[in-house]
Amino acid sequence: MMPIGAALGGLIVVGTDAVASRELALRMPWLGFGVSSILLLAYTGPRLTTAAFATARSAATTIT
Repeated sequence: MMPIGAALGGLIVVGTDAVASRELALRMPWLGFGVSSILLLAYTGPRLTTAAFATARSAATTIT
């Protein structure tokens, strides 16, 4: 997974460097990761509840 992330980060830097300053281009992978983390938290936060974990735990124990 690390080579994929490195390649993606490099593409982000190259793409941003073409339209903005080098300083901003080098910061964009970090900003992109931060924004995607916040979006992922907003999507999964309401779904990861104690009740959801209890349901999954009981479903896993009834299979065996």
